[in-house]
Amino acid sequence: MNGRQSFPQIVRRSIAALLSLLLAAFFAFVGYMKATAPVSELAKYHAWTVHLPEWMGRTVGWSEIACAILLLVSAIRPRWGRIGALALLINQLFAAAVHFSQGEIAALPQNGVIIALCTAILILLAPSRAPARSAKTFRVMICNCRARRCDPLRVSWC
Repeated sequence: MNGRQSFPQIVRRSIAALLSLLLAAFFAFVGYMKATAPVSELAKYHAWTVHLPEWMGRTVGWSEIACAILLLVSAIRPRWGRIGALALLINQLFAAAVHFSQGEIAALPQNGVIIALCTAILILLAPSRAPARSAKTFRVMICNCRARRCDPLRVSWC
């Protein structure tokens, strides 16, 4: 589109930016808490990382901060936002599994909402697909290639 975004793409990116901002703020806070707060404080707020070795729980906290940064950068680099959203989606799948295994069923709806938001960001930041080429276009390109009038950018179609 010659550097211009279509209206639906702008709307998709805007919604993704808003969701990314909200998730980034949330994960920057909870990640900081998991990375720095005493384990007794984390247990009081039912953090799922208290059921892991302390070093692993701290690592999860720092990774959540890193993912929050990736989500913030998604407005400029959508690929990085997709990486952050995918990592947080996997993080929340593990969190839900730990909550379920420990009988903390009340925490599962929060995991479900975060998983849904991460999925929405992944969909909204998905790269746009090129329009499909018709069979007629394909035949014309083959004929042009046989007549030695190939477009050098489309030689792979021949």
